Amino acid sequence: WDITNPNRPYYTIKPVSPITCIAFNKKNTDSFVCGSYNGILGVWDLRKSGNKCVESTVIEKTHNDPIYDVEWIQSRTGTEFVSVSTDGVICWWDARKLGTGPMDQMVLCNDNGAAGGDDSDPKSGGAGGGDDSEQKESTHSTLYGGTSLEYRTDAGATKYLVGTEQGTIISVERKAKKDGDSQKQIKLIYGDS
Repeated sequence: WDITNPNRPYYTIKPVSPITCIAFNKKNTDSFVCGSYNGILGVWDLRKSGNKCVESTVIEKTHNDPIYDVEWIQSRTGTEFVSVSTDGVICWWDARKLGTGPMDQMVLCNDNGAAGGDDSDPKSGGAGGGDDSEQKESTHSTLYGGTSLEYRTDAGATKYLVGTEQGTIISVERKAKKDGDSQKQIKLIYGDS
């Protein structure tokens, strides 16, 4: 909407699924990302004609549940963002390569009070997997479904706060590396009993 002309929408988009969250890119205010109820992410560019997204995730390589929050993050290219969903996964994306899946991901779980989470595939049932002994251990872990996300560069470019549907707040730290996997860990869980 344009506040000088409130009777007509300035721009209209037609998503495939209902939109649950939206965030404008701070470096390029003509582009924004939307998270949807079916777990698909879409990037739109106001400079391009049409009302369809310019890039979107594929259903096989995205969240399993609705995406409840997205945030653009500090990067050299200005095209990276993070998403959180009630499937218990936080994903890091490059808006130019959404079809290939997330650049990085982390399962939001706590294994018997120890800081947990890694880049396990959420489609395989979250953290855990493998033999029966590992599956028995994973039954004692708590998977946290993310409903809100906060990222601020002045708080530290590697730090994220995730609000969960269980009422807890999780402090996540991710240190990206050029050559290899990034280091991700849950620093603190507030409100966990």
